[in-house]
Amino acid sequence: MGQTVALELSGTVSLAAQRELVAAAQVVAAEIDPNLANNTAYITVPLETQVDLSVSAYLLPRFPAPGETATLTISVTNRGPAWADNVTLTAELAPAIELMRIPPGCSLLGSQLRCSPGTLPTGRTTAYLLQARVNPGGGGFQGDGSAGLLADVTGGSSTPDYAPDNNTVRLVITPPSSRQYGAELQ
Repeated sequence: MGQTVALELSGTVSLAAQRELVAAAQVVAAEIDPNLANNTAYITVPLETQVDLSVSAYLLPRFPAPGETATLTISVTNRGPAWADNVTLTAELAPAIELMRIPPGCSLLGSQLRCSPGTLPTGRTTAYLLQARVNPGGGGFQGDGSAGLLADVTGGSSTPDYAPDNNTVRLVITPPSSRQYGAELQ
């Protein structure tokens, strides 16, 4: 009666663990215990998690003519190891792009399209299909042989990203006079 026993445990937390680690300890005895309510204890420890978000963008048809409607697909993938919280995908659209409709889960303020997929589990991708028209006078076709910017797409999360180099992609369209006419990533 009145004794204390200490037990120390150690281990490795799995990379698949999410948000918090919960441990429980319970004691039992051969004797009758008049107070069973104090025989179990729990501890919750928040985990510091990290993710690797990756952003991609592509245009179909790959070689849209001025004034033609095309599908611009922007997506964000969570490569883990943790779930990504409060994920956002932002596309800064060039004046050459006229959106035909705003996808569900997105909003447009000026030339900035902001999509909020929320929480993105490990290994999951969320994509948004944008029906857009490439306007010949809107800056996508300069007339001087230079490439025209379509969009700068950036992904982010409130969960720290250990590899931020793949969070932004630039999509440009080269004018018809160029030898390699089409949309490309830079």
